[in-house]
Amino acid sequence: MQTKHGAKNMERMEEHVPDFNYQNVQNSISSSPWDYRPLMDEIAIRASGLLEGGRRCRLVIDDTGFQKKGHNSVGVARQYLGRLGKIENGQVAVCSSLACGQRSTLVDMRLYLPEAWTTDPKRCHKAHVPESEMVYRPKTDLALVSVSHLRSIGVGFDIVSADSGYGSQPSFLHGLDDLGETFVAEQHCNAQVWPEQPWHHREPKSGKAKPLKHPQPSSPKVRIDEWIKAQPDLAWQRLKVRDSDQGWVEVSYLAKRVWVMDEASEEEKCWWLLAWENPDEERSQDKFGNVLGPRRHYALSNAGIDMDVRQLVADGVERNVVERNFREAKSELGMSDYQIRGWTAWHHHMSLVMLAMLFTMQEKMHHDPPDNTPALTTGDILFMLERLLPQRGFGPADPEEIKRMLQLRIRKRYLDQFRRKNRTKVERPPLAEDERI
Repeated sequence: MQTKHGAKNMERMEEHVPDFNYQNVQNSISSSPWDYRPLMDEIAIRASGLLEGGRRCRLVIDDTGFQKKGHNSVGVARQYLGRLGKIENGQVAVCSSLACGQRSTLVDMRLYLPEAWTTDPKRCHKAHVPESEMVYRPKTDLALVSVSHLRSIGVGFDIVSADSGYGSQPSFLHGLDDLGETFVAEQHCNAQVWPEQPWHHREPKSGKAKPLKHPQPSSPKVRIDEWIKAQPDLAWQRLKVRDSDQGWVEVSYLAKRVWVMDEASEEEKCWWLLAWENPDEERSQDKFGNVLGPRRHYALSNAGIDMDVRQLVADGVERNVVERNFREAKSELGMSDYQIRGWTAWHHHMSLVMLAMLFTMQEKMHHDPPDNTPALTTGDILFMLERLLPQRGFGPADPEEIKRMLQLRIRKRYLDQFRRKNRTKVERPPLAEDERI
């Protein structure tokens, strides 16, 4: 907390924190045998206790990358890093975030080991990877293990949400369905479904051929983007998802029941196909630079037919709350400011970052502001801690002066939000009651 942003490593901490022993802290993170899993589980249980009893709770699955040089850090390889939007040398972690409204925090992190690592035992032993983890597991398998584990320790959530990187994998969706979890998972635009229930047969194309080993559908699949595009304009509706700093978030959405196939059991299932557009998002362009309109999102959900589809759309839209978790953890709490290589050290560091995230969320909830006033942010909490906690070369802080500085900071943010919300009210028509959730 006392060090500057972007330099929250042990060397910088020793320069700022009184009575800081670099060697002891280094040993506690890198070599000490304490088990990180009970700490992560306790964080998840406490986060669940804080968020339960309020609004709808979502478990958001996503991964985050850490750009790293060299090849000795555990799990490092050339792979896609979402933060950079390209393939680079780095590490990737599969993360689970528990969210209720705009309150959220990470409750589980699992390091992804590429096949280049799991097929090289010598390299794994050098990084102190446990024997039980020297088995290649795709990111979707790690996500399913995380969901199942969080349920087993008593973490409560109403729905699982994931982006298209996970939602486009049928094994992940059917795995969640087999676990009895309700999900909303985004899809790539070229995903295919059946608009009508297909019946299956084993009859060969030729009368002299043998019966088919696997049943074939009676009708072809269609791409979801082409099928949605063919729907009439009247099928689209408006929905207010939530209030934000820039005014209320409104989307246009469409929901239809479609059929998908579970290839493992050869069973067809009827799920919801959702599509939505947010006019505030960056508009897409074609290869000639022509603006095409807001980006369109697609998602599948196994919720029951009597489910309020407006709630499912809100679950899909609110999935991006995990991006704020990553942004705050990396920019404010030092998630990516580590200089460690081993398996245990990496998990020690991440569990402590998760603990700091839980602390900041709890402080925000304890200082919940009245309506129409800005909420306390992670930046506000760090602003106070950086000035109240002792630092080398500085005398005791003046609490009253810090309080005035914080009030001025919040006042400026309130005026800025007030101007943006007023502009939004002028630019958009009001919503009817049935268009709200």
